[in-house]
Amino acid sequence: MSETDGQIRIKVNLDTQEIDKDIQKLQEKLEKQNESLNRQSIVVEKLTSRYEILYKKAQETALPTVESQKILQEIWKIEKEYKNLKNLYDTAKLSPNADSARVQEIIKELDQMSRTDIS
Repeated sequence: MSETDGQIRIKVNLDTQEIDKDIQKLQEKLEKQNESLNRQSIVVEKLTSRYEILYKKAQETALPTVESQKILQEIWKIEKEYKNLKNLYDTAKLSPNADSARVQEIIKELDQMSRTDIS
């Protein structure tokens, strides 16, 4: 097969105005989307930071402190005493030969416990 030595030159005049307009529109759209993503990124960073702060606070408050443990123990103690006195009162009330002085004493203790301020 023989080799060819020829060249062909083609001169093309393209009207790129429509293409330039489309490219410009795409660039503007990309810039707007980029700005929107940047704003969203900032919002996400703020929310993440706020979440971390709240999470740390929740962890700190979730751990029982010595003071909260003392308060809980005091509450349990008072509840136990109240239940015991209530049971004594119910038993004494049902007993045919109930000691009225003891019943009045139990009522007085129950009343005093109901007014106790735990704070």
